[in-house]
Amino acid sequence: MATAPPFQLVARMPSTTRLALHVFLRTSHAGMPNIVLTEQELDELAAYIVSLGPSDK
Repeated sequence: MATAPPFQLVARMPSTTRLALHVFLRTSHAGMPNIVLTEQELDELAAYIVSLGPSDK
């Protein structure tokens, strides 16, 4: 089974934005459980991940 990358690595990817994280976390992925998050939880998680990356995002 593949392991997920750490949030710090995800945050450093050029394509990682709060919007991109919202879309990714709302999209079903094969072999992954569907995690149900409220809009507030999704906003907070996306903000946290982005905060781990470069300050210019």
